[in-house]
Amino acid sequence: MHFLKKLSLTKKFFLGIGIILVLFWALFSYSTYVYLREIYKTEAFSKTNLLYQQIQSTIKYIRDDLRPTMFHILPHNQFIIEAMSVSFITKSIMSDFRKKHPNVIYRRVSDNPLNGENMANRRENKFINYFRDNRKSVFWKGIIKDNNMKFAVHAKPVIMESECLPCHGKPADAPDMLKKIYGTTSGFNKKVGDIIGIEYLALPLDKTFTQIKDLSFSIFIAGIIGMMLMFIAINSLINIVAVRPIGKIRSFFKSVVDGNKGFDSKIAIRSKDEIGELANSFNTMMEYLKKSKNELISSEKKYRQIFEGSKDAIIVADCLGYVQEANKAGRELLGWKETDIADNSRYLFDVFLNSSDYDKFMSDMENNGYIKDFEVRLLSAEGNVADVLMSANYREDESRQICGFETMIKDITERKRLIRQVYEAERLAAMGQLAAGVAHEINNPLSIILGYTSLLLENDSINGLVRKDLQTIYGNANSCKKIIEDLLSFSRVTETRLGYDNINCLIDSVLDMLTYEFEKKKISIVRNYCPDIPPLLIDSDKIRQVILNLLINACQAIDENGTISVLTSYDTVNNMEVIKISDDGCGIGEEIREKIFEPFFTTKPVGEGTGLGLSVSYGLIKEHGGDIISEDTGDKGAAFTIRLPLNAQNINNKD
Repeated sequence: MHFLKKLSLTKKFFLGIGIILVLFWALFSYSTYVYLREIYKTEAFSKTNLLYQQIQSTIKYIRDDLRPTMFHILPHNQFIIEAMSVSFITKSIMSDFRKKHPNVIYRRVSDNPLNGENMANRRENKFINYFRDNRKSVFWKGIIKDNNMKFAVHAKPVIMESECLPCHGKPADAPDMLKKIYGTTSGFNKKVGDIIGIEYLALPLDKTFTQIKDLSFSIFIAGIIGMMLMFIAINSLINIVAVRPIGKIRSFFKSVVDGNKGFDSKIAIRSKDEIGELANSFNTMMEYLKKSKNELISSEKKYRQIFEGSKDAIIVADCLGYVQEANKAGRELLGWKETDIADNSRYLFDVFLNSSDYDKFMSDMENNGYIKDFEVRLLSAEGNVADVLMSANYREDESRQICGFETMIKDITERKRLIRQVYEAERLAAMGQLAAGVAHEINNPLSIILGYTSLLLENDSINGLVRKDLQTIYGNANSCKKIIEDLLSFSRVTETRLGYDNINCLIDSVLDMLTYEFEKKKISIVRNYCPDIPPLLIDSDKIRQVILNLLINACQAIDENGTISVLTSYDTVNNMEVIKISDDGCGIGEEIREKIFEPFFTTKPVGEGTGLGLSVSYGLIKEHGGDIISEDTGDKGAAFTIRLPLNAQNINNKD
């Protein structure tokens, strides 16, 4: 039935009507055939009955009038077959009748006839036996088939009557002429009431039935031809009245769907009939569609502006966690491409740094139907880790079945970093105040110890073990004094002397100061400077101290045959100069990275560092309005990046 789907509505209509009419007309033609055949059968039986009545009248005349008269006229035992035998006379009459009507069959037969020519055949014997078995049946009429031909048959039993006994009773009583012609072997010893045979008349039906069949078929063919002509006429009329206007409407809508026409277009059909009303309804619908489209576009534009313009990430996922949509902020945060979203190749589970966080996220969603400010760490496709707050709720389709969820992700990585910086700054300020107080309290007694120890060492009379102990006291006291000076330098706010300087030249001057230390450990220096970096407004001494601290730390982190790389660049977007110092030494563990800028924190052996170098450097860079961070370099080495603003207004000049 698939071919029906490809047919047009008109073809389907005519095919259906055609099948119905053909079946109806075939039924009508067949009914006509059956009706005419029954009429002819009735007429045929009427004719056989009429002819049969004529034969019976003849037989009655022979039996009741002619034969008694002949017996009276003729001498005793005389018998004239041509005038006295019922069978002979009726067969002779019907033989003459068949000359004009050769297809008419008349038979008067017996299973024990006097005349052998009247012997019943097998079918006729069945009739004889039928009447003998059904004594109450006085006649039979119906249709039989003989030699592939159909006949209308009227049959009647031949019953022995008293008038027939002289010829068919005892042979001794029969006329000598009859016995001489037929003999005495058969046809005798009959009794009154015996069924001795049958008499039947048959009219052929095949020719007339064929004519009726041909007539019915002709009626059927004529009807089919008439219906085809009618269909052609109706099809032409429907094409003019309905199909063409509807086709015009269909073409119009197809052009609208294909984009060849806009919603401002209208169907130009001016008829006042149902097609015209349909066209007017379509025009009204076009106006409504235009209005709805404009509202939808406006709504979609507003939604898309909000969706794409949101600075927070928005992720739309199905119930299984496969991402269906992600705005620009979401794609940037998670390192996705637009093609990844279109291919449904991104799975929300993959962005959670810890799988247990995803399990808790989904569990809370299932239990509550929403999540608010769920703090978690996410891993982007590029390998970056971000601290975020996630809020989500389920989405429902038109049947109010859950079909996914919407998630808003707020990146709080920078916020947490700033909070840590503020915390560190406050702690450093407190440590600075504490260090300044302690330094002032210790500095005076320490100066007295150094003074008296120096005086004692100037006395030449003191020698030996005492002098050695005094030298030890002086050396350790002097180390304490240096620590005190570093503390005072860390806590003291000194005046910033600004001047334009080239950062590349400043770095070179520090590297030249440390050439001996680098050569002693066979450390290679790689310089990667920005050649056209602009002059920077800085306190050269303070920035030199920062560079010196970082290079000394890098040198101390390398055993031998290492490399220190120094890179400078200019960030034109943020108008800042960048200095990056990296080494391939022992590196900085992730667990201590957040503590390296704290005062007195050091991983060096006792006596090799005070733990104030990076703290002081951190303060000096902040004083210039810049930033210094420690970067993760993976398996080996450490890297520090300094960012200094080119704009002098960002520099804090304090007394």
